[in-house]
Amino acid sequence: MKGRFFSKLKDYNYIIDQLLEKKSFKQDVKNLLLSMLYKVETSYDDYSKIKRNNVSKSDFIENVIIKAISENCNYIYLVNPKDEEKEILEKQKVPAMTNEREKKIYAYPTEIALLYGLSDIRPKFFFIGDKYNYIRRPFQNMLVEGSNLNNTEVIRNFNGWSWNNDTDIKINNTYNCMYQTLMLLFGHVFLELWEKDYSREKRLCVRDKSKNGRGI
Repeated sequence: MKGRFFSKLKDYNYIIDQLLEKKSFKQDVKNLLLSMLYKVETSYDDYSKIKRNNVSKSDFIENVIIKAISENCNYIYLVNPKDEEKEILEKQKVPAMTNEREKKIYAYPTEIALLYGLSDIRPKFFFIGDKYNYIRRPFQNMLVEGSNLNNTEVIRNFNGWSWNNDTDIKINNTYNCMYQTLMLLFGHVFLELWEKDYSREKRLCVRDKSKNGRGI
């Protein structure tokens, strides 16, 4: 209880501002990151009441935003929508691309794109055993993209009063729908643990008569 109380008193704007001082990001990148944080903080409480099946605001900011900036990202390049570089993002149909090894993010100059990039650059494993090798790659692709879309939902679809699905025409709605279905079935805690798991075989949402009809 004490930890929760003090977590609410954290000034995340100050924390990120101090963190950005140690990074070599350009000023426009720093300003956009702070603007993104403001939108997340402003919307998250009301968003959480509607979504319900999600992590706390403090966990989201600390694990998706602060940790990604601190440990996984050393360079952020904002792609001008008028430059030829945008073709790379358009081809992949994503608002941001990442290079985890070099800790780089290439993103459109928007808060949503930056949040997507920070979510994407975080290590994600979603371990699937050899028994399901035939679905491993496409299923993991869905889980990774679904996680990114879920993490950007707070500012992509929620404006503080209502849901806005107009912008969803540019996202992978199939992956998003599949991921949200898994979240409804198993909860966000299961998916968070699975995302971090790279060594233990996880149970998939399938039926096996040899297991008395239980998930395996």
